[in-house]
Amino acid sequence: MKVLIDTNIVLDDALAREPFALEAYRITEACARGELDGYISAITPLNAFYVARKMVGHDRARHMVAQLLEIYRVCALDAVVLRAAYDSGAVDFEDAVQLASALTAGVEVLVTRDPVGYAHASIPILTPAALIARLDT
Repeated sequence: MKVLIDTNIVLDDALAREPFALEAYRITEACARGELDGYISAITPLNAFYVARKMVGHDRARHMVAQLLEIYRVCALDAVVLRAAYDSGAVDFEDAVQLASALTAGVEVLVTRDPVGYAHASIPILTPAALIARLDT
């Protein structure tokens, strides 16, 4: 299954943010093992580096980006994706960019802790718990 992993879930795993870390870790591991065909938006490494650098320092943040690039496929980010995100009229432009990236890449499911931010998505939106339940069946 081709899944786009929202930036917050990436950060939950990389920074062991409780109470979300365990589910995020399970998803990351499923992507690393090939149980899922994991994708991230091109904005995810940028945003993750920015947040992580403040929390754990430059070197650990760079290492985190290297791991992301090893585990996940990165969706293209170009004018077409940005225009689609902008034209969507979504309140949260960052979420709109992630969704437009997913759609352009042919992703089947978007995984997020904030399904409300993707209320008008044309692909299924799953919480981490719902994705894990699918993996465990």
